[in-house]
Amino acid sequence: MRLQSLCAVVLTAALSGGTISGQVPQPASKTTAIAAFKNGLGFFVKQGRATVQDGWALTTPLPSATLGTLWLSTTEPGTAIEEVIATQKTQASPRPVSSVAGLLAANAGQTITIQVGDKSITGELFAFPTEKPNPDPIPFDRTGETMYPTPYLTVVPGTTVSPAPVYPDMLMLKVNGALTAFHMGEIKSFTFPQNPKMSLDVFETTKHLKFKVKGAKDSVGTVTAYLQKGFGWTPSYLVALKDEKTATITMQAVLVNDVEDVVDGEVSFVVGYPNFAFSNVPSPMSGRQSLAQFLQLLQQSRSSGSLDALSNAVITQQAMSYRNTSEVTDGSGFNTTASDMSGTSEEDLFLYKREHVMLKRGERATYPVFSGTVGYEHIYTWDIPDTSRVDIYGQSRGSYDRTGMDNPGDKVWHSVRLKNATDVPWTTAPALVLTGEKPLAQDTLGYTPKGATTDVKLTVATDVRVDKNELEIERQPDIKRWAGRVYDSVTVEGTLKVKNYKSRPVTLCVQKLLVGEVGLVAEKGTAERLAVSIQSVNPTSRIKWELPLAAGEEKTVTYKYKVFVAH
Repeated sequence: MRLQSLCAVVLTAALSGGTISGQVPQPASKTTAIAAFKNGLGFFVKQGRATVQDGWALTTPLPSATLGTLWLSTTEPGTAIEEVIATQKTQASPRPVSSVAGLLAANAGQTITIQVGDKSITGELFAFPTEKPNPDPIPFDRTGETMYPTPYLTVVPGTTVSPAPVYPDMLMLKVNGALTAFHMGEIKSFTFPQNPKMSLDVFETTKHLKFKVKGAKDSVGTVTAYLQKGFGWTPSYLVALKDEKTATITMQAVLVNDVEDVVDGEVSFVVGYPNFAFSNVPSPMSGRQSLAQFLQLLQQSRSSGSLDALSNAVITQQAMSYRNTSEVTDGSGFNTTASDMSGTSEEDLFLYKREHVMLKRGERATYPVFSGTVGYEHIYTWDIPDTSRVDIYGQSRGSYDRTGMDNPGDKVWHSVRLKNATDVPWTTAPALVLTGEKPLAQDTLGYTPKGATTDVKLTVATDVRVDKNELEIERQPDIKRWAGRVYDSVTVEGTLKVKNYKSRPVTLCVQKLLVGEVGLVAEKGTAERLAVSIQSVNPTSRIKWELPLAAGEEKTVTYKYKVFVAH
């Protein structure tokens, strides 16, 4: 999906949600719509008004937009933007003092009395260094390693304040026309005879967009759209087993905000595979890197191949439209209830929408997406790896420890097979399985189309015992020549033994991967050749069995296959 298409979707949603009214100036733009992606990218849409002077206007502080995603437009008909300049603005803002250093800095030039030993000295506080600009000033100890959060100082005129250890070490007073320096450790107290200032002007430099607008008089409505990192979401599922055949499944979205405050905004949770080729390159308009740094980042992105590749299926899997207002509850155990989100699809992406989101920077929130009742069954799976130590080219491929205690081929997994009876495919996400209020397991629930089934692993089934054995029963030397090499033909017979020690019947699904051509398969097993390296001398094959086992029942299945082994 192209960025322009997504811009159109989000901008349309933002503008339809509330048009900027009349000529009432607004002091700052407001974030009205955000498209949150599962890879930590957020597409923001801000609306506001800007005062126009001599044909020029200024936006609110510039975000950390990525390359090619920062767009600015006007909302009134007949207006247009002719030029945009990235600039910076320095202004002083008063901040309450939070330390003795801040108190002294705010009162430079005033008369104070200090107590040094047995002497009281009165003079003019001279040129005390100011605090560093900090939106949340927190004093540090002398080592700079430990923070001591303290309330803002409250000083009543004529009272005495005892100094705490702060930088700098020297205090300068102008006494009788002479400038005298005192070490802070020598000063027992300060006395302010007059009303001291309790705020300090901190100068801050912010980056803005200065734009030349055509057709506007005193003010103009603006829409700013951009993509930036630090705003994303992740899905998860809760599967509650209600009885032996029925379960409820609930999906929720966890929203992470590390960039800016969201006040009464609309957030769209985007499901799909986003392709933003330059998401790691900041926009040159952000002014956060030199030209050389920008060109270097651009070159790195071009040479990386898959510019925004996402290897985790949880991040990339897609889902389709779902809308339902049902509630799923149960009188016992863990109740799952969700007022489902409405959503819209846009090409290969789907957007779940949540209105009136209030989320400050640094906060996280969880929102229900949907709930549904589904059927399920208990199944047991045994996945057997290939142990022949021969690859598709007939070469040896390393050792295999047949007696290893951690042999994955000796484990039977107990799983639940869920049937998707909802109106929407399930996207890939972590799934927590409960029975009543007891947690059973957590696994990855894979992408599941509507009407299909998916397996969620619970635990290793220790009371379903299995054993396997393979024997070479025939070898024909020098039977084949391929790619300049001579091969023997080896026939292998395998035996699988399974026994159900449970007090109830189970169904065991067995899958065996191997290198070679499958011949005989007993117990109604099915064999298939996989299209893997079809130019090789040996095919890759898979055998499957679905074995119903009564309580205490034991079964033996056999299979044969032929593999070519190089000299």
